[in-house]
Amino acid sequence: MTDQTNPGPPLSNEDLKALIGLLSNLTGLIVGALIQDDETNHLISRAARDGLIDDGGTRDDLIAALENLIRRVRISLGEELPENRSGQQK
Repeated sequence: MTDQTNPGPPLSNEDLKALIGLLSNLTGLIVGALIQDDETNHLISRAARDGLIDDGGTRDDLIAALENLIRRVRISLGEELPENRSGQQK
């Protein structure tokens, strides 16, 4: 287990790219209904606990949250530009 005062190195670009791939695959499985409802509900509950979606969120909320998370990781990598408040890319 990692000491909280020394959490270890930050994520590398390769780690971030791997996360994008895993999140994209998970999103595709959910969109394609290839994951059982009870597993999807577990993921919805986890996303709500983590603050990604509101309590009582839906499958569509989960998909949107995963897509948003992928986008934020891409921004961290410099692959996408963040949007300003008017919805325009900076």
